Amino acid sequence: MAALEDWKSEILGNRGGVLKHIDVGIENPPEIRIRVQKDFYLQDWSECTIDDKLRWLLEEEYKIYLEQSSNAGPTFLSNCETYVAKHSGRYPLIESLFPVDGITSEVWTALSILESSLAQGRRTRAGGSLEAQLEFLLKDHGFEYGVEFATQVEVQGLNQVRLDFLFPADTSYLRANPNITVTCACMTTVNDRVRLAIQQLQPNTFRRVPTAHGAKQFESQLKNIKGRLDYATKNGFRFVVLPEAVSHFNNHDTLMTYQQWFNELENLRKAW
Repeated sequence: MAALEDWKSEILGNRGGVLKHIDVGIENPPEIRIRVQKDFYLQDWSECTIDDKLRWLLEEEYKIYLEQSSNAGPTFLSNCETYVAKHSGRYPLIESLFPVDGITSEVWTALSILESSLAQGRRTRAGGSLEAQLEFLLKDHGFEYGVEFATQVEVQGLNQVRLDFLFPADTSYLRANPNITVTCACMTTVNDRVRLAIQQLQPNTFRRVPTAHGAKQFESQLKNIKGRLDYATKNGFRFVVLPEAVSHFNNHDTLMTYQQWFNELENLRKAW
């Protein structure tokens, strides 16, 4: 019986696994986001808040991803069968699966490795989703990229850090006038890395940690915020969340909605 590592090598591999050559039916995250953002302009957003818009963007992207990933296993097997038929001998373990006659232990092993790979992709996609959709909304609401805000900004100093968002884009404000500057560290969901994340936030600035808490797909992780509320108070930063999270924690002072945050940015931009 082949070892698990041998299966992983044929399916994943650093460079030559079969996944490098076949499609499993899941679009790249940027492709899904472009589709969602095009659909965004087909919706009626009158009388809607920033929170309504961000929630829709996050949940719609996730819905499309779920629909595509639900068929990944059958698509994987079908495309593998086609590929190994044309490249006989290249992936002998995968080739031995066909024709598929039920869910054998070998088929289960292959699908489990695929699922593990997809799980890692889900975490990466979720992290990128919040930042990408937030950037989209900022631009949609008239904030000029490269002038009024920037993303992934390297800040030099004793501890070099990278800010997920900086308002305004000019880093000289961090020294000359930090009290009108906003520094951000995005966290899709709050977890034990929050102490590392806030090291990005610069002193004497508006220190904000945008999250996706309040979106449907992260309901089970909402409880993670509870133990970090006092920590946020002591360290002078606020979590930006959707309204459901604010109400869940009884309007705690360290929580603000995206609508409140955008209002704050609108007021600050007058001084930029």
